Amino acid sequence: MNKAFTLIKVLLATFFILAMLCSSTLAKPEEVVVVADLNGLTIDLGAQDLVDRAVGLAESQSANFVILQLNTYGGYLKSMDAIIERIVGSHVPVVAFIGPRGAKAVSAGAFIAIASKKIVMAENSVMGSSQPVPADPKIVDYAIERMRTFAEDKYGKGDPRVETAVEFVTINRDLTASQAYAQGMVEYIANDLDGVLTFLNASGAKVLTVSSDAKTQFLSLLNIPLFVGLLIEIGALLIIVEIVTPGVGVFGFIGVSMLLLGLYGLGVLAPSFTVVIILILGIALILLELKKPGFQLFGITGLILTAVAILLAYREQPYIATGTIVYAVLAPFVVVGGIAVFYLAKIRETVMMRKKAHDLKNLIGMTGTVKTDISPTKPGTVQLASDLWTALADEEIKEGEKVQVTNIEGVKLKVKKAA
Repeated sequence: MNKAFTLIKVLLATFFILAMLCSSTLAKPEEVVVVADLNGLTIDLGAQDLVDRAVGLAESQSANFVILQLNTYGGYLKSMDAIIERIVGSHVPVVAFIGPRGAKAVSAGAFIAIASKKIVMAENSVMGSSQPVPADPKIVDYAIERMRTFAEDKYGKGDPRVETAVEFVTINRDLTASQAYAQGMVEYIANDLDGVLTFLNASGAKVLTVSSDAKTQFLSLLNIPLFVGLLIEIGALLIIVEIVTPGVGVFGFIGVSMLLLGLYGLGVLAPSFTVVIILILGIALILLELKKPGFQLFGITGLILTAVAILLAYREQPYIATGTIVYAVLAPFVVVGGIAVFYLAKIRETVMMRKKAHDLKNLIGMTGTVKTDISPTKPGTVQLASDLWTALADEEIKEGEKVQVTNIEGVKLKVKKAA
């Protein structure tokens, strides 16, 4: 009897232990990793939106990690700062993966990598080269202290790796994956995402990828000074087309839409007051040319000022270079724009002449010939130039006599005998 009772107790204890183990296994949450695919992207408004969506998804899914896959030459300082603020303030640890093989994280990309919790690099990849261009002392000092802050937070104050990170800015230092790993600047070398997941002990995790889409690409376009400048200029020209050729409608709608998008992009770029004034002055001179057409001096000057404003907007971005493509687009833009302004001015001049010709008030004072007799009680007809008009008079006027128009009553002329 005692043996049976003891056996029952052992079986019950075993059952409860197995039940507890099963419940703990079932209750274990699934591991989730969110990947923000920045491979080949410029660090701009589009990349900023992509990272924001990735971090937001990771926080909503209670993910274990966010992996930023970096392969970039850098981008805009404003977007870089916004991305860093987002990943530093994230509740989910952010890991920078500079990959695949041969990838790079330079300029703004190096800042983002150093600001991340961990860095993994693929073989033959490079990190560094973050000196602002042009080397404005204020921007350089800001970049140095910004890099120092992130490096100290990552490696600790006084660590020699902090000065190595600062040299990314001061002397454009670069480190290969093997060099960075040997110096302890990165935690691991992996050639693909599976290798990164292995390093993070998350090989079986559910991977959610946030990649570039139409929204990302559109926002990236609004971050390009050349695109924004052309949007504003072409939008303004289309509005002018609508003004000089009223009744079409579509030109005005497209022009206003382009102008609003351009102004939004201008707000994103946050150019200096000088750039904004030069851009406004350029548009004003084009409008002046259309109002008083002449030798195209105002129009060409306005287009040149617009091109100068675009170039200055590039110069104000410390991690964006003015490439050959910018000059290759701006040069024909000024030429084609000048031709467009010339034709718009001629169209406006023609339209104004037609309006003047069809304004009945312009007939007052003109002299014509009576074709049928006119009396105070009976209207007659008068020929002005090649047109026949119904005419009224307060006196008798015979056919063949000359008359002068004194007033317009509706579509009828009030006339008197010419002196």
